[in-house]
Amino acid sequence: MFKVVVCSFCLLLGLVVGNASALEITVSPSVLVVNAPGDAVSIHTNMPGAVVGSCGLSVNGTSIDFGTFTDNCGNIVVRCSRKVVVGVLGDDAETATFCLTVETVAGTTESGTDTVSVKR
Repeated sequence: MFKVVVCSFCLLLGLVVGNASALEITVSPSVLVVNAPGDAVSIHTNMPGAVVGSCGLSVNGTSIDFGTFTDNCGNIVVRCSRKVVVGVLGDDAETATFCLTVETVAGTTESGTDTVSVKR
């Protein structure tokens, strides 16, 4: 019985710790309306700002400029120009895939993607 409990705990701990290091991103707005008002697109993460060394952001495979700040939870948030994103998409894109790559101060690299719909 003790072995089963210990093995179950170790398995659960491994799953929790393993999932904690995955970079998850959420793009806002979740639907990009080309002619809607607004000047920025935000990418929210689960990555603490204190561990971020550098970042890279691409939309549909094209690297774009961005700024960063931390939210109320201390996680990194990336903000980019909505006009730049729309310009990268062209006239035919129905979706926009954002890929954020983070190099931590410890030297590890993680990336996350999120795809949003594009409405014209």
